[in-house]
Amino acid sequence: MAFKVITRTSWAPNYLTIELEDVYNIFSSYPLVSKKFFKDLVNNIERKNHYWAEAGFQEIIANGQRYEPHDWIFIWAIDFKDRLFWILFSRAVELGGRG
Repeated sequence: MAFKVITRTSWAPNYLTIELEDVYNIFSSYPLVSKKFFKDLVNNIERKNHYWAEAGFQEIIANGQRYEPHDWIFIWAIDFKDRLFWILFSRAVELGGRG
């Protein structure tokens, strides 16, 4: 399953469409990610030389089905080598999330 994320940011004049591969296709399972991961992530981002911003979700589409944006956490980041990456976490119970 591939995911399509349509979002709007303050730094881009138009909507952005990002297509993501399902991690299940690579690892044959989904990792369990705890709330501590997200708390640690926020704590690390709030340090010097890091920043975060909120972007407005418009749609999440998987297998032709549309999902509510509030059922997802979307991380858009650049690492220390200036590599851009995106991670989409499901909170949707029907997709294995914990709500």
